Amino acid sequence: MYCKCGCNTPIKPFDKRGRPVLFVRGHSNKGKNNTWKIKTIVKRRTYHERANKIIQKSKCKINNEQCSLSLEIAHIDGDFTNNNPNNLACLCASHHRLLDLGKIPFNKLHEIRLFIVSSGKRRYK
Repeated sequence: MYCKCGCNTPIKPFDKRGRPVLFVRGHSNKGKNNTWKIKTIVKRRTYHERANKIIQKSKCKINNEQCSLSLEIAHIDGDFTNNNPNNLACLCASHHRLLDLGKIPFNKLHEIRLFIVSSGKRRYK
């Protein structure tokens, strides 16, 4: 009797315990990937990770002295799948949130200025 993997190695038909033998030891996995040895798992990047690679973070696009330090990449039109460089803007976290809530108009992003009213609230124009 010969090994079933195709190597034509002669084998005994039964092992010591009387069980039928089809392969030489180790030949039953020939040509198959060993899932235990696969170490690299390919992780797909998210839309925001792709956007971060396109736009370098430098400072908030709304030029104010009171911006927070954490910078984020904002999708101006709200479509996170659109990674066109014209659609991406580097904003601080607070301005990004205001843009998403609709309190800052995205079409006049460069012209916006911050001012504080007499009650102490921030307003954008």
